[in-house]
Amino acid sequence: MQLESTMINDGLLKIDLKGRLDIAGAQEIDASFTDLIRGKGVNVIVDLSGVDFMASIGMRTIIAAAKSLSLRNARMALCCPQPMVGEVLQRMGIASLMPVTDDLDGAIAALTQA
Repeated sequence: MQLESTMINDGLLKIDLKGRLDIAGAQEIDASFTDLIRGKGVNVIVDLSGVDFMASIGMRTIIAAAKSLSLRNARMALCCPQPMVGEVLQRMGIASLMPVTDDLDGAIAALTQA
């Protein structure tokens, strides 16, 4: 599992995930994913276009990070899930917890709306 981050602007961090977000993948990125969002108080977009499989442990990693952000009045959005990952997110009702969009522009709009 690979993780890369880019600041889009002062209040928006984009994290790109690549690989399988299964037990091994979640363990591989958990600490660095948490460190990236800890203490920054910025909104986060997680780009899932490079994730070809997501297990429940991977979902737990993302949900825990989103909850951590909400404690600092920041939000998370997910964007660009591959069809199989998108279906898992839909079945799990993730959209009720955070925006899930088909593209980066939609995620930016979801997080920058007043």
